[in-house]
Amino acid sequence: LNDLKVSKQFFSRLENVADEFLTNAIFNAPVDEKGNALYQNHLRTESRVCSDREKCLFSYAYDGNYFGIAIQDNFGTVTKNDIFHGLKRCLEEQGSPDQKAGGAGLGLYLSFLTLNKFIINIRPGEKTEMIGLCDIRTSIKDYNLLDKSLTIFVES
Repeated sequence: LNDLKVSKQFFSRLENVADEFLTNAIFNAPVDEKGNALYQNHLRTESRVCSDREKCLFSYAYDGNYFGIAIQDNFGTVTKNDIFHGLKRCLEEQGSPDQKAGGAGLGLYLSFLTLNKFIINIRPGEKTEMIGLCDIRTSIKDYNLLDKSLTIFVES
């Protein structure tokens, strides 16, 4: 952390985003040939071995100003409506969690709150890529005042 000059508070927030991205790619994205979710309702504490198709690509980068996190899965199962519904539910209900084994349904919302720029690229049935950028040039206090953006690209 000291070499990156990222505060522990920022790093903790980024760890949460990385965890959300990974659990979505590993537990929510995989579907069978009929489109049925394979692991969506499994506990996130369960360990599992991913098949070749279930393997995802996780990457991160840091340029001294921004820390970036990205994940790509090979399923493309998330939809624009899923994202909007989840964000809307959290905004209207002040983050009321779902009560299910597969998570509380707050992860993308909390990622959105953490990131300055949140980009989601969807190729339905093929891949989903989530990219998050966090401007770490400011204090945590001032960070919460920075503008945020959400961009969703859906290939047809």
